[in-house]
Amino acid sequence: MTTPAPFLCRYNHKAGNCTTIYRSFCALRVLIFVLIPCLLASGAYAGSITVQLPSIGSDTICDDFTTSHQSAKRHVIDRFDLPGFESNTVPGNPALPCKLIYVALPPDADCESITIDDSLQSVRVLPDIYDVGPVPPIAPLDAAVSGERSHRNLLVYKQDAFYPRNHVILRGIGNLRTWKIAMLEFWPYCYNPASGKLRLLTSQQVQLNFSTSPSPRATISDSVASKLAALVVNREQAQAWYNSSMETESVCYAIITTKQIATSSRELPAFVELQQLRGFNVKIATEDDWGGGIGDVAAANIRNWLADNYLKLGIQYVLFIGDPSPFTGDVPMKMLWPRYNQPSYREAPSDYFYADLTGNWDRDGDGVFGEEPDDFGPGGIDRVPDVCVGRIPFYGSIEDLDHILRKTIEYHSNTLGDWGRRFILPIKVLDPYTPGYQLGERIARNVALPAGLTPVRLYDASFGLNPPPEHVPCDYASVQQEWQNGAGFVFWMTHGGVTAANDVIDVDRCRQLDDFRPAIVYQGSCSNGMPEHPKNLAYSLLRNGAITTVAASRSAWYYIGETDFTGSDSVGGMAYRYALYLLENKQDCARALVDARLSVPAYIWMNHLVLNLYGDPSVAYNRPASGAISGRITTVSGNPIPNALISLADGTASTISDVDGRYTLSNMVPGYYDIRVSASGFYSQRFYAVPVCSGKRTTLDALLIGTTPGSISGRVCDVFGSPISDAAVMVLEEERETVSSISGTYRLDGLPPGIYTIVASKFPYAQEMVSDCVVRGGAITEIDIVLRSRTGNAVRNGGFEQKSADGSALYWISYSTPGVLGALAVSSDYRKYGAYAQRITLPPSDSDTGAGICQTVNVVPGTEYSLIAWQRDNYDEKNNPPKSMICRIGYDPTGGSDGKSLAIIWHEFQRGHNTWHSVFAKIVPYAPTMTIFLDARRGHTSSDSGEWVVWFDGVSLIGAVAPPSVPLVKVPSSYQSDTSSITAEWSCPDVDVASFEYAVSCSSDQSGILPGGEWQNVGTATSATRTGLILPNGSKIRVLVRSRSESGVLSETGVSPPVRIVRDLPDLASLRQLPDGVWVRITNLKVTRMGYGPECFLWDSNRIVGIKAVGDWASIPYLKPGTVTTVVGCLRSDGPL
Repeated sequence: MTTPAPFLCRYNHKAGNCTTIYRSFCALRVLIFVLIPCLLASGAYAGSITVQLPSIGSDTICDDFTTSHQSAKRHVIDRFDLPGFESNTVPGNPALPCKLIYVALPPDADCESITIDDSLQSVRVLPDIYDVGPVPPIAPLDAAVSGERSHRNLLVYKQDAFYPRNHVILRGIGNLRTWKIAMLEFWPYCYNPASGKLRLLTSQQVQLNFSTSPSPRATISDSVASKLAALVVNREQAQAWYNSSMETESVCYAIITTKQIATSSRELPAFVELQQLRGFNVKIATEDDWGGGIGDVAAANIRNWLADNYLKLGIQYVLFIGDPSPFTGDVPMKMLWPRYNQPSYREAPSDYFYADLTGNWDRDGDGVFGEEPDDFGPGGIDRVPDVCVGRIPFYGSIEDLDHILRKTIEYHSNTLGDWGRRFILPIKVLDPYTPGYQLGERIARNVALPAGLTPVRLYDASFGLNPPPEHVPCDYASVQQEWQNGAGFVFWMTHGGVTAANDVIDVDRCRQLDDFRPAIVYQGSCSNGMPEHPKNLAYSLLRNGAITTVAASRSAWYYIGETDFTGSDSVGGMAYRYALYLLENKQDCARALVDARLSVPAYIWMNHLVLNLYGDPSVAYNRPASGAISGRITTVSGNPIPNALISLADGTASTISDVDGRYTLSNMVPGYYDIRVSASGFYSQRFYAVPVCSGKRTTLDALLIGTTPGSISGRVCDVFGSPISDAAVMVLEEERETVSSISGTYRLDGLPPGIYTIVASKFPYAQEMVSDCVVRGGAITEIDIVLRSRTGNAVRNGGFEQKSADGSALYWISYSTPGVLGALAVSSDYRKYGAYAQRITLPPSDSDTGAGICQTVNVVPGTEYSLIAWQRDNYDEKNNPPKSMICRIGYDPTGGSDGKSLAIIWHEFQRGHNTWHSVFAKIVPYAPTMTIFLDARRGHTSSDSGEWVVWFDGVSLIGAVAPPSVPLVKVPSSYQSDTSSITAEWSCPDVDVASFEYAVSCSSDQSGILPGGEWQNVGTATSATRTGLILPNGSKIRVLVRSRSESGVLSETGVSPPVRIVRDLPDLASLRQLPDGVWVRITNLKVTRMGYGPECFLWDSNRIVGIKAVGDWASIPYLKPGTVTTVVGCLRSDGPL
């Protein structure tokens, strides 16, 4: 519950002009002054209480309302925006803001004499003219809406008078057990429809006057009244008057049931024991105590017994277990008649009848209970409950009852998992004027998110929201999908009936919900909780899916066109207040429902009656256990740093380290957090994604560095010591970067003292990383960096050692003039290197002829390459070839493969008979590909009549070569019991991989390579098995693989998923022989039930030995009882097996 705005209550007893102050109380937002009287000769007292009214902030109207337009004469007001006030009151009357105020009266106050003294009030009539619209009509959720959206009550709008007449109205006097309570309505604005004037109450106080008796009646100590008085503005004052304290005594939990249920239920004794352990005195009352009967007779007997015993026993909670039918039930809801004088929607079965025990529900004595307005007024219904009630319906199944009781025991006894942080909000469009989604947004933003919960919104449309709802539209399938994932809360608003909430859920779908993760539910739809119907939706949910649920026993009502649900008693407004009190005030379900009713005026009296609580009334949201982060903040030398600020990066939580440098961030929702640590005179540190686990403490120590900076300098060179200029040198932790000079030197200044990682890079050199570079304040750290060239031969099969079936060289494309097509072949008669060379034979010809080969290669534009090739020729076995014969090498920088292209740049080989000659050229390509050509040409001359043979060999293009892709490594299973060998397979998309190397490691890099698992070359094989290893139980083993291209460049290392080494066991009985800490795998286990952990309980096939598997919901998904599964994990004994 939101703490009320400041109130000041002053209680005066006056006798003549004599006033004596005898006691004062001061609280956070309530200030009380009490004055004791002097005795008059007549023996009578005069008393007063001055109440400080909540401030509305501004005294001008413009801040408080929303206008749709301004006419020539009047400001048209759609609604008032006053937080904590309700504008939806009586349909048809002006929609003015109103707030209920509950004030405790002293025990000796004469309730019939109470009046409101207007002399302390001051008002101001605002200068402008206004047209205040009416409160919209109400409609039940099971009726179609037609006609106009709103109408005006002419009995009000035609009057030349202010409505309401007074700013503060005494609505009634009630009793909160022994306490007397005055209920005030505060209207900061009054409106005259005829003149269009608004009157504002500018004073902040109102005074209640009353007479008193000379001898106050004796009161008994009643701690329950203090516990239930959250909305009473002067609670501390009343505690002194009535000798009440919230902690003085234990209270009673009463269970109203039948003898047959009490003796048949196997779980009821355990439920009683639980409540006793929680501190309650438990009283089971059967018909032997309260008198028995059915229907109205039983209802009267039960209420009479409660009225006689609630003070004597100190009853705070009442749980009804029995048949709830108001007609034939043995523990019935009472049939009330809020709309008895209306033609339809007249009745309302309700347990509210048992909560207000001091009011008279049949004030007019006509035998019709709960009528409005007949049963209200002095001595009638006072609306203030004296006990908190809930109900478990009983429709004949002891098994169902015991299941509900057992589930309730487990909910009280266990902390929810992270699933309990989800708040599901299915909201349907109710009519053309009421889209409804505003309720979901209010709960999500004002209630769920501040409490650390994740809203899951399901609407019929996105409605332009940012962020948009998680599901559109809202339908049965999407609701069931989300609910099966578990939720702490499910609140909906839709049309419905006894067995279904439209497009949300019905009784058949309830069976599919996960009852091991039950939710607190609010059913904002009609008749879901009809007590005389055994298959009502509320009971179906209580059996499976809910821990408690609030549901309507008949039609629930709403305001047509309602968009602000924060202050009304519509079905949506009650949902908002109920959620607010559950989470913000951390109240149990029954008290939250009580305060949801009391916090708003009862203008839809039907809703206050039909919304009943199914389930244990003392259930409170058992929020998942929070975690904590703690640690110690020190200097580099280990000295503590006091007064360091440790905060979440988003600023939502922080703390200060103590004199020893220690700190704790507590009550943190499980998740991942960015943590910032700072202190005066030190550089701050930021830690990313620090994990917080439910119920656990994460240790995070921080070492802060002083603010005197240091430097890193050095030289970048290659393996031969030659300087490398323009190399990028970066400090990773500081994101600082510089480049090396022409002499290879670099320097990075202004670095906070600490430990850094330096990275240097320049293409085509391989990147080099230097770790653990220590920088000290005011000093220069020298770090020299050697870059190794990542170069290779871009030409494939440049030695012509690989040939195809037809004798041609692999990777090369041949071309020739007509008639010499067979002139190209790989030959072994002459070669410069290896066993083969490329031969081109040009026969005698009477025309120009030629032939050659080409290969397109990938290059890096702007990088220098070296082109090298060897050539030898033979002309008629004895002479040099004629000058008309040309042997050459060329390259096309555009990547074209046409040997006649003018883009080719040619280099001729030196002539020489039977002698190897070479060509060497430096090339800087400007495109990502280029083509290498080897070519022989002969021009026709009269003396050119011999055969000419040319050989090429040793062709290479040396320069930057990209490494091959990282191999993708797979293993057969995530677990294995073999402790001496491991198998893996891998793949690589590159086609020019010359070979693979692999190793076995206990880490994801080379640092963990095991003995016997060193790097081993397996050629082009894509799988391997390493034997002769020693693999410890529980260790995670990975296979590392890297590929080597034909140009000799190694890839980065590919890493397999981890393989956990486990021990296979035949059955659970074998666990007895093993110590804790052993990793085991057991098959053919049967699930008995899911726990709240996430955890799973399993038996072996003979149901002799059982275990509990504990993990997270990723490793332990929901499994239906009876599922046969395999369990892998680390053994830990929590108890006897």
